Amino acid sequence: MVNPPTATIPTRIYFANASNSGRVSPGSLLAFGLPFSSNVAPLTTVAPPSGNEGPFGLTLDSSHRLFVGYQDKYISVYKLPLTSASTPAFQIATPAGVAEALAFDGSGNLIVGTGNSVYVFPSPVGASSTSIFNFLLPNGNHCCLQEFAVHASTLAIATFTGFSDHVYIYSLPLTAASTPTASITTGGAQGYSGVAFDGNGNLYASGGNPNQIEIYTPPFTNASTPTTIISTSSLVPPSGDAGDLAFDSEGNMYFGVSFPGKLYMFVPPFTAASTPSAQTTIGLGQLEIGIAIGN
Repeated sequence: MVNPPTATIPTRIYFANASNSGRVSPGSLLAFGLPFSSNVAPLTTVAPPSGNEGPFGLTLDSSHRLFVGYQDKYISVYKLPLTSASTPAFQIATPAGVAEALAFDGSGNLIVGTGNSVYVFPSPVGASSTSIFNFLLPNGNHCCLQEFAVHASTLAIATFTGFSDHVYIYSLPLTAASTPTASITTGGAQGYSGVAFDGNGNLYASGGNPNQIEIYTPPFTNASTPTTIISTSSLVPPSGDAGDLAFDSEGNMYFGVSFPGKLYMFVPPFTAASTPSAQTTIGLGQLEIGIAIGN
């Protein structure tokens, strides 16, 4: 007997369109196809599960599942491929607050960021999963966690307060006693809203005031300074905010912006003169714009 070929799940750009959550509409989860081009519409739009608002944090695991953080203290897990009729396979209750940042480490442990705390859910992650430990970020109540990025054994955390903002660097795996190995503050931006690693382990952080994307090369220390700064002031309107960053397998960089919600693509190599090669308007997006790319 010959087994039928296994269907290939296409790679998509997943965009958390937290559309002015709690004030105008509950938002939506969007999926765009690759290759990306200007003024494209999403291939798929998924409304939040009943009673949820958001979405915010996004990440994918190796089992073709998309994890989506919503405002009402739940992480909804979708099996891919995603369709407009998709509903969560299951939901995980978060201990407190909005799951604004999500990531998996190399062992399949789920890392969840909410408020000023980081929680870890052990592998394998399922409907009955609960966190095994958590810890506070430095500066505790003064810190508002935004996004995660993982590369090999390094976790980067973008934080936003409007003052004394940092990108914190942690070594993986995390423990309840984890503390940052580096705290990067020297790029000049206030309010780090997005963070990502490229395939070479270089760190990219998007921030505001001034609006810019800062590029750092390893090793990361408290004294790290950007090797390149890309101005995004012309891309982020006065009422808007910089959002998350993500890379596709070709090394293209994606950058989200809120108010109005937009998705930009930059093509390498990246220099101070880099400008978007493609863009599309999403609609009204809130501050926490998550992006995940994969299948």
